[in-house]
Amino acid sequence: MILHEINQLPASGAMAGVYTSVDSTRGVWNAPANIALSSVANPTFKLNNEQQGNLNVPIDGKAVNAISFR
Repeated sequence: MILHEINQLPASGAMAGVYTSVDSTRGVWNAPANIALSSVANPTFKLNNEQQGNLNVPIDGKAVNAISFR
Protein backbone atom coordinates (compact mmCIF):
# COMPACT_ATOMS: atom_id res chain seq x y z
CA MET A 1 0.00 0.00 0.00
CA ILE A 2 1.43 3.38 -1.02
CA LEU A 3 0.46 6.46 0.95
CA HIS A 4 0.78 9.87 -0.60
CA GLU A 5 1.30 12.68 1.85
CA ILE A 6 0.94 16.34 1.07
CA ASN A 7 3.91 18.46 2.11
CA GLN A 8 2.86 21.21 4.46
CA LEU A 9 5.47 23.92 4.73
CA PRO A 10 5.24 27.18 6.65
CA ALA A 11 4.51 30.24 4.57
CA SER A 12 7.49 32.13 6.00
CA GLY A 13 9.97 30.67 3.49
CA ALA A 14 7.77 31.48 0.51
CA MET A 15 7.12 35.00 1.76
CA ALA A 16 10.83 35.60 2.38
CA GLY A 17 11.45 34.58 -1.22
CA VAL A 18 8.76 36.96 -2.47
CA TYR A 19 10.22 39.87 -0.49
CA THR A 20 13.73 39.05 -1.73
CA SER A 21 12.62 38.78 -5.34
CA VAL A 22 10.71 42.07 -5.26
CA ASP A 23 13.54 43.85 -3.45
CA SER A 24 16.12 42.71 -6.01
CA THR A 25 14.02 43.32 -9.13
CA ARG A 26 11.87 46.36 -8.27
CA GLY A 27 13.65 47.85 -5.27
CA VAL A 28 13.02 47.94 -1.55
CA TRP A 29 10.64 50.90 -1.91
CA ASN A 30 8.00 48.73 -3.67
CA ALA A 31 5.55 46.59 -1.72
CA PRO A 32 5.41 42.90 -2.66
CA ALA A 33 1.73 43.02 -3.67
CA ASN A 34 -0.09 40.78 -6.16
CA ILE A 35 2.72 38.23 -6.43
CA ALA A 36 1.48 34.75 -7.37
CA LEU A 37 2.91 31.72 -5.58
CA SER A 38 3.35 28.54 -7.61
CA SER A 39 2.64 25.03 -6.32
CA VAL A 40 0.32 26.27 -3.58
CA ALA A 41 -2.93 24.34 -3.38
CA ASN A 42 -4.60 26.01 -0.42
CA PRO A 43 -3.94 27.17 3.13
CA THR A 44 -3.65 24.46 5.79
CA PHE A 45 -6.17 26.02 8.16
CA LYS A 46 -9.40 27.70 7.16
CA LEU A 47 -10.27 30.84 9.11
CA ASN A 48 -13.51 32.73 8.80
CA ASN A 49 -13.85 36.49 9.26
CA GLU A 50 -14.84 36.13 12.91
CA GLN A 51 -11.74 34.06 13.75
CA GLN A 52 -9.43 36.39 11.84
CA GLY A 53 -10.89 39.53 13.41
CA ASN A 54 -9.19 38.89 16.76
CA LEU A 55 -5.81 38.49 15.07
CA ASN A 56 -5.99 41.97 13.54
CA VAL A 57 -6.63 43.90 16.78
CA PRO A 58 -4.33 42.43 19.45
CA ILE A 59 -3.75 44.07 22.82
CA ASP A 60 0.06 43.99 22.46
CA GLY A 61 0.02 45.65 19.01
CA LYS A 62 1.40 42.62 17.12
CA ALA A 63 -1.18 41.84 14.43
CA VAL A 64 -1.25 38.73 12.24
CA ASN A 65 -2.13 39.05 8.56
CA ALA A 66 -4.01 35.80 7.99
CA ILE A 67 -5.81 34.61 4.86
CA SER A 68 -9.50 33.94 5.41
CA PHE A 69 -12.09 32.00 3.41
CA ARG A 70 -15.59 33.32 3.00
